[in-house]
Amino acid sequence: MHSRLTSANLTTLMTKLANQVTMRGQIT
Repeated sequence: MHSRLTSANLTTLMTKLANQVTMRGQIT
């Protein structure tokens, strides 16, 4: 149970970080 929640959280965090990096790259 906890493993699944952790995986989902990691995926969400990775996606958010990727979006931020992409946005910064576009602005730059």
